[in-house]
Amino acid sequence: MSIDVRLLSNRDDALRLRDLVYGTYGLTYHRDIMYDPERLLERNRTQAITSLIAIDSDTDRVVGHLALIRPWFEIADPLPAGRGPAVVEVGLSIVEPQRRGQQVQNTLALAAVLDVGANNPELRGFYMKCLTSHPYSQRSARRFLGRATALFPAGVPAWVRADSAAKSAPSESARSESVAAEGAPTTTVLLHCPYREHAPREVPFPVAHVGMAEEIYGSLGLERRARPVRDTPGAVRGTRKDTRIATWFDGARRQGVVWVRETGGDLVEAALDRVRWLLGGHMEHITLLLPLDSDAAARAVPALEAAGMFVGGLIPDLEGVDTLVLERVEAADTRLDGIGLVGEDAERLRDRVVAAWQRSRAITMAPALDAPGRISPRPPAVPTAP
Repeated sequence: MSIDVRLLSNRDDALRLRDLVYGTYGLTYHRDIMYDPERLLERNRTQAITSLIAIDSDTDRVVGHLALIRPWFEIADPLPAGRGPAVVEVGLSIVEPQRRGQQVQNTLALAAVLDVGANNPELRGFYMKCLTSHPYSQRSARRFLGRATALFPAGVPAWVRADSAAKSAPSESARSESVAAEGAPTTTVLLHCPYREHAPREVPFPVAHVGMAEEIYGSLGLERRARPVRDTPGAVRGTRKDTRIATWFDGARRQGVVWVRETGGDLVEAALDRVRWLLGGHMEHITLLLPLDSDAAARAVPALEAAGMFVGGLIPDLEGVDTLVLERVEAADTRLDGIGLVGEDAERLRDRVVAAWQRSRAITMAPALDAPGRISPRPPAVPTAP
């Protein structure tokens, strides 16, 4: 049997894709957009999502799906006319159980990269978020030269499982079950795949994280230099404009994202205010995206860490800017024994991030929780609305 790959573009294909999702996962797939053909087609029309489907050429049945997703498109700024995103996430991978182990996913991934690369001259890279309890998906990403650039401890709640994906490699299924901590949130690793480099450049980095940046740039083969920026008291506040921030959350997953869109003099206060608001809304994993487009942004990092955030890594070229990932984890059951990684670069990053996470927990669990600048684990009952 052979397969044909094409872009999702009509309602008939979207309905058959829904049948694939239902036949594979029932109604348990963790992204409900996959059960809504009209909404999925609309996201494709706006290029927030670009779906590719694999068609069985004998039966005309949809047997696979893969999407290129504009990261956090829900809160991203509109793109200029005629321009595409600089980096995309590869996700929403679904393969019919009978077709697993037949390179359907890799065929879709290759077609996706070639299609987007040919039609988007702005594209510099793409990434995949892989469960650390699922080595098979990590190895698939590494075949496309993916290297670890960020780690999200306890980033996926226990009810989100990759059981169906594990069936594609029975030998990995048992390993996944032994690695994953039952009932605990799962850690994910972001594997970035460079596609094209535009030009060598310098990126301002907080001094304490220059080593991490150099390791990441080296593993990806990017011609970038992490330029050390020291914390200068008052330097961030000296910037006159206000900070512009976008906030997103997923109540079911208890995840929140704070994305700094423009750095201003109130960066630290504005970012922590959003983090407190999400904590007050019972979010358990918060990601703060900090574009390193100025020395002021790099100088803000020590203050954010002192307040209980920790550095989880880096996303190259997010909206065209290398972006530092800071995190806060409040999940009640967090374990480190379920972090299984493929590749020495991923293991080195894990050691850095876990150490930073443990330091942040020491800060947030300290007696002086209400000291100025600290992020209390019990925020005000009625936080400020965004």
